[in-house]
Amino acid sequence: DKDVAKLKIGTKDVRTVVIQARVAQLKDLQQKTKAETDQQKLVKYIRSADSLLDEIGAVDPENGDMKSMRKETDERVKGLVAKDLKIAKEKLEGKKFAEAETAMLRAEKSVTAITDAKDSDIQAIKYQIYYAWGESLYNAKKFQSAGEKVNLALKTNETKEASALKAKINKMAATRDYDADIEDILASVDSLLSKGDPVGALAAIKTNLPNLKVQANR
Repeated sequence: DKDVAKLKIGTKDVRTVVIQARVAQLKDLQQKTKAETDQQKLVKYIRSADSLLDEIGAVDPENGDMKSMRKETDERVKGLVAKDLKIAKEKLEGKKFAEAETAMLRAEKSVTAITDAKDSDIQAIKYQIYYAWGESLYNAKKFQSAGEKVNLALKTNETKEASALKAKINKMAATRDYDADIEDILASVDSLLSKGDPVGALAAIKTNLPNLKVQANR
């Protein structure tokens, strides 16, 4: 198409300026990521770099600088994820579920800096953490918190074992002393709030409130 060819020639200079500006910003970010030791800041830099790479790709998909920097950024994320997954597995084996969750969520955050796609390795360890955590809480008769964790496991992977555990937790609802479990109920509500789930926290309150007999607990 002659008009397209003419437009491409006519915009060459401005496209070059745009790309050069983005590449310069990327090189600055690369230096920052190499020097940064704080993972939270590091992921922020990676997210900014990913946006700039997308902008360059939209203007010049075959740009060599973009391709090499994309590869370097992806490798950096893979390294961060591998490190956190190793920690998550070690903590899970030691039944340190909260620490395993923290490492897993950190890995998840690193991946979201460059893609919206789910990482299969993270999803696998995520399910394992929440299922094992839920089972441990169930055995400790902390049914409210156990239900919260198994719900997270089911949200990740709807397996028969997690569904069976959920059924056992639900069965306990009929004979449970809710007032005796008030600390567990409150811990579950606090956990949901800390995860940014006020809707889930409110649902937990509404579900448990009718079963509380002691006014102070209500």
